[in-house]
Amino acid sequence: MALNQLQRVTLLSDNLQDSVEEISASLQQLNRTTEAFIVDQRQNSDDESDSES
Repeated sequence: MALNQLQRVTLLSDNLQDSVEEISASLQQLNRTTEAFIVDQRQNSDDESDSES
């Protein structure tokens, strides 16, 4: 019984670790996408400022 529970906890722990790694990768991708968006917005803002001058 205790061995069965230990096996279950081990599997749950592995699943949790996989989920955390997936979330981490998603957050890193979101961060890269956000940074690219901000750079793009700044460039567009600069382009509009230059055309108004």
